[in-house]
Amino acid sequence: MRIGNRNTLDRSGLDAGAGELNSMLDLKIKNYFIAGLSTSDGIAAGIGRLLRQCGAGVWYSALSPEMKEEALRANPGIDSEKILTGNFKFEKSMQTMINEITRLDVKFDGAVNATGYADPGEMEEPLRESSWEAMEEAHAINVIGSRFFFLGLRPSLADTASLLALTYHPGAAFAVPGYHLMGIQKAALESLVRYLARDYGETMPGVRVNALSPGILPTRSARAVKGFEPGIKYEAMLSPQKRNIKMEEAAAEAVWLLSPYSSGTNGQVRIVDSGFLACSLDPEALNNV
Repeated sequence: MRIGNRNTLDRSGLDAGAGELNSMLDLKIKNYFIAGLSTSDGIAAGIGRLLRQCGAGVWYSALSPEMKEEALRANPGIDSEKILTGNFKFEKSMQTMINEITRLDVKFDGAVNATGYADPGEMEEPLRESSWEAMEEAHAINVIGSRFFFLGLRPSLADTASLLALTYHPGAAFAVPGYHLMGIQKAALESLVRYLARDYGETMPGVRVNALSPGILPTRSARAVKGFEPGIKYEAMLSPQKRNIKMEEAAAEAVWLLSPYSSGTNGQVRIVDSGFLACSLDPEALNNV
């Protein structure tokens, strides 16, 4: 089922593509929660913008009061009362946030976890140098926190809600240089998505759980990863479309997954990368074998 003409989503027509999605999807009676709001170039902000353009009500969370203030400055137009705080590293903080979500007395039609973190200093070092503390912190925020977030939302979810985690599948499926500490967590997160889909199927069978894996986007968090510049150029070079994806395209895929139009998609990792992963062999390298 189509929700718009995806041929409009090229380098010269991204605004037209997002506009057509907006005209095709009416989400005026829908409500969504997005965890991990920070800078305006982040994917949480991008998904939230498109959801609001489609008429949906959107609530957010930030990791701390300081990050909430930063998010408010970076994303004008978002009501302060619609940004909660919750640190995915700590059970008590997560439970407090879940309680606040419950008190909103809103039935959410979907939720996104855009929270992800690994110590940047540890990411600079090889895996063999990773400390126990850094690996424990990364696992708590990316995987354990995600489990408690998605399952803690149960009382606040509509019967046909769609839940979405953000991953980077190349880093989960392959050993990507400079991504080791986060890649291990993304692999665990993708597995968690499948188990959550099964778990919800046993208790709330109308709820779906998926993961979205965009190609490399020039966000603040991506730029902090060692090898960002050559990585984003490599993706563009090997993509059949010879380009990187845009934030609007990642957001459009997320909104589709959050909408009723994707009702048959469950327990999946959706890859949006202009075809890079499907064609990621370097012809020049092959010619030199």
